Amino acid sequence: MFTAVEPLREPLLAARLLREEILRAPVRADARGPLRELVRAASGDAWPAVRRAAELGVGTDVGVITAGALREIAAAVGPGGRRSGPGEPFHGRPAPAATETERLLGEVLETVNAPRAAEAWSPVVRAFALHFLLRLVQPFAAPPAVVGVAAEALVLAADGFDARVMGLGAAPSVGAPHEGRPDPDGFALARANALVEGLSSTRDALHEATARAVLAAWSSVREAGLNRRQQSVLEWLSRPGRSLAFSEYVRFHDGRAGPSLRSLQRDWRGLREAGWIVPGGEGRWRLSTAPLEWGGSVVAGAAGAAAGSGARGRNDA
Repeated sequence: MFTAVEPLREPLLAARLLREEILRAPVRADARGPLRELVRAASGDAWPAVRRAAELGVGTDVGVITAGALREIAAAVGPGGRRSGPGEPFHGRPAPAATETERLLGEVLETVNAPRAAEAWSPVVRAFALHFLLRLVQPFAAPPAVVGVAAEALVLAADGFDARVMGLGAAPSVGAPHEGRPDPDGFALARANALVEGLSSTRDALHEATARAVLAAWSSVREAGLNRRQQSVLEWLSRPGRSLAFSEYVRFHDGRAGPSLRSLQRDWRGLREAGWIVPGGEGRWRLSTAPLEWGGSVVAGAAGAAAGSGARGRNDA
């Protein structure tokens, strides 16, 4: 079926490294809900089927993929029964007649369950093969793109890629018709790249959540040089999705015992100049973790040392 597996080697290695990084990332409990929502949104309409596939696949050895498991996945997003309509074209080929789907599904399962497939293909490549063949056959009444990506998630889950905690790449659209024969190699490469992209997005979101937690903790340390008002606003902004306008910051401190406008302006200017807040559009500001980035701190430290050295040289002169 596949004739060019070599181009998959690099993206699949990247996918495995990203998977391990994601699974070991520490996350504050209050950040887990927004992260789960981000992962859920990445699957779009396929989420119910993808979630069910992950539940079936995690912690199991999907050595034999069954029609029953695929039917259960399909039923999570629509009718789990056989397709009775015409289907939709895929890779330039029309869907087979509905009367042929039972026989063709049997052939799909024979292909992906064959001992030779297990020997020749890694679990991830096997997942792509199952997805591609299901898109061609379209055996179920549920949307074929959704069934395909969920079936892929079933096999990936057994290999440690749990779609409930990491993005695996959205369901591909039908797209423009392909010329000539179906292209499983091109499809597998596109899915491998989509997998890396989905995992990268999850990794980046985890890094951001971790950095925000570190920043919120650091802001309360004396060495950070922040007053209580500045500490409070950074803690508030450390929650995902939050932004603030200066006028709102002022309103937070309304009242007789509130600080002066000049003090609040000084607070805000200090946060801006130190890089803790950056423009978020429409006059709003969002948290920035850039001042805590390790590489940036090394560069900044080197620049500061050089500047100090230059200043000393000028003074000595």
